[in-house]
Amino acid sequence: MNFTNRALIDETDSSGGKSHYQSETTSSGPDESREINSMSCQSGKPCGRGKFCDNHYGKCERVKRRGDFCREDNHCQRKHECVFGRCRKEVPKGQEGGRCSEDADCPEENCCARQHGEFICKPRLRRFSNCFVPAGGLDYSLNEQCPCEDGFVCQYEMPVRTTTPTSGTRGAKNEWFQFTADTALMRCQPII
Repeated sequence: MNFTNRALIDETDSSGGKSHYQSETTSSGPDESREINSMSCQSGKPCGRGKFCDNHYGKCERVKRRGDFCREDNHCQRKHECVFGRCRKEVPKGQEGGRCSEDADCPEENCCARQHGEFICKPRLRRFSNCFVPAGGLDYSLNEQCPCEDGFVCQYEMPVRTTTPTSGTRGAKNEWFQFTADTALMRCQPII
């Protein structure tokens, strides 16, 4: 295998100086090419101690530490997992913050809900917590909230003001601000 290195050479002579590129071609021996090829990998083939096969790029990488970016659990060091795109210390199933697939996988005071698109055990909302949940859309799909704790329901703290929409864009803008203000008033309240 041949490699070409180019370097900018500055030469100073009596006329004030001159720059040019100098090229140097070197050949790698069998040991060097074997080291380069060992960096590539295939799914399911081990890369060696402290490394993983990055299937997307087809090369061996060192395992990631807590806080490093990741795409899969096997990208993280032992006893760590990839959650929300970063390595974190593994949280056992059945504990708050642990992965789940249904409410039964979580402690009684938790529910299984998406956070940044991953299902984890999250606490149920306590009394007076803001509890508004959008009807749908991206925010709802990525970040769900648990329902209120037993004995509470999500409702407005005080009666909602009604607005009379005006024509044109200004009316739509006013409606949006009113909607945002009204949803901020939704809290977990005792069931009456």
